[in-house]
Amino acid sequence: MDQEMKKLFSTKMTLGYSLLLLLAVILRFNQLSNPMLGEREAAIALQAAGSQTGLSGELPGTSGITALLGLVFFVLGKNEFTARLLPAIFGSLLIFAPLLFRKELGDKTVILLSILFMFDPGFVAFSRHVDGAIITVCGFLFAVGFVLHRRYGFAGIAAGFALLGSSVLWPGVLASGLAFWLTYSIKNSRASSGSGETVPPVAFEKNDLINAGLALILTVGLVGSLFFTRLIGIAAPILNLTAYFAGWLTSTEISPFLILFSFILYQPFILIAGLVEGLRTVRSGDRMNAFLMRWFYLAVLLMLIYPSRGMDSILFAYIPLLVLAARCILRIIESLEQPDIPAWGQMVLVILLVPFSWMNILAIQFPIDGEEEPLRLLASAGALGLLIVASFLIRMGWPPRQGKTGLWMGLAVLIAIFTFSTAWRSAGLGKHPEAELWNYDGITDQMDLLQKTAGDLSEWNVSSREGINIVLLNYSSHALEWSLKDFTSVSKDSSLPNLSNPAIVITADEDVPSLAQAYRGQDFVLNRKTSWPLIMPEEWIKWYAFRELPQETHQVILWARTDLFPGAAKTAPATITPIQ
Repeated sequence: MDQEMKKLFSTKMTLGYSLLLLLAVILRFNQLSNPMLGEREAAIALQAAGSQTGLSGELPGTSGITALLGLVFFVLGKNEFTARLLPAIFGSLLIFAPLLFRKELGDKTVILLSILFMFDPGFVAFSRHVDGAIITVCGFLFAVGFVLHRRYGFAGIAAGFALLGSSVLWPGVLASGLAFWLTYSIKNSRASSGSGETVPPVAFEKNDLINAGLALILTVGLVGSLFFTRLIGIAAPILNLTAYFAGWLTSTEISPFLILFSFILYQPFILIAGLVEGLRTVRSGDRMNAFLMRWFYLAVLLMLIYPSRGMDSILFAYIPLLVLAARCILRIIESLEQPDIPAWGQMVLVILLVPFSWMNILAIQFPIDGEEEPLRLLASAGALGLLIVASFLIRMGWPPRQGKTGLWMGLAVLIAIFTFSTAWRSAGLGKHPEAELWNYDGITDQMDLLQKTAGDLSEWNVSSREGINIVLLNYSSHALEWSLKDFTSVSKDSSLPNLSNPAIVITADEDVPSLAQAYRGQDFVLNRKTSWPLIMPEEWIKWYAFRELPQETHQVILWARTDLFPGAAKTAPATITPIQ
């Protein structure tokens, strides 16, 4: 009988994880090429492509991801999809990492944790960015899991990818390592009395360390150097560490309070569940929860005090929070009883009345002409009042636990819808991807139109969509250069010399008098960015509902010689006054 139950459970696990993988792939691969690469993404992609038009210097902490992308570009070509392919693959594989912790967390918690990993907004967002942060998170979790299973060779490979991915590894290791030491090195067992939990026994033998070390060295050496074609990549782990230390000497404009506020913006229910579960540590003495809470607090602290913080700094803080939330959700599920008709009725009331009340609150906050605000307020209050009265009557007429079960079932449906919506928007699939904090620096916009315009002009005049000569005049942009990567004659100049009549000139969004006579200009939006420092408190409600916030745009102008257009006279002068 036990064998049959295990086989049935194994079949359900296989089917369940197949479905999870399908959903993870949809979230991470759907429209992966959109939007076009942002400034940082394009800089990494240009480095990986070995583009001669790339801006000088290499971004700190990107040697590893550059080597990984270089291999992908060599095999599959250079475009937005291939640039984001590796993060999307590692982000999808991340849902399997909890399976390595079944002994420590239990089967049910592991399943819940995989679901939370799949929908986590941060994990979804960085699975669609040209960035090594999600590779580092995935490698770290698999490395720890393989160590617990004594698969040291695989642990070395996973650790190698974690070291290559991004500099976010180092604060993550520091926070988790310090939390582990504070929790499990204490000799007094009072913290674990009655919990039966001990530190997972891991005994390293000499051969195990050698296997892990060799696997790590081979991974970093072969993959990091792009099979010895780019030797600087071998030093990627050291360069990532150096980049992290250098970050203490520079600062970014993103506010630490905004990053902290992002927990409430994107994962309010996970935050509440995680903190509630963590606070139980005080009463229950659960050492696992104590370790996770310390890890979360230390990760958040390191994130807040780090001057060069970015949104990728939050990823390692999500790991312990999601584990705590999964354990809390499991406790809630186990406290409920089998739903009966009253529970289903309670669930329907919650699903109908809570959104109805929320929609009326939005109508009050953002009124429509001709609608009366008092009626909206009355409708919202009436819906909540009806829910309270109905819940009270259900508890009076049926077993109280049925009402509790129905309430949690209704809330679970609403939270699931909210979570999926947040993950979808974090993936950049919503109407306003620039309004997502994961795209703090904005998104590239209309460069596909600029690319098509230049291609049309080229085809009309040189019978090739990539052969026309283009000059970037006194303007540098990684995103712009990436959009022009397929053109064979692109150069950068600070001025146009005499007797120079380039077919296309691209400048900043300003008038250039010396070009106006012989060229026609068309502006294109290069970057669309949310004005985060200017957001007022009341505007966050609008962000929650519609993702609409004040924006700013940066434009460029494409100047094309007038004689390039079909039917145009040869009007280009012999000389153009130099632009200083």
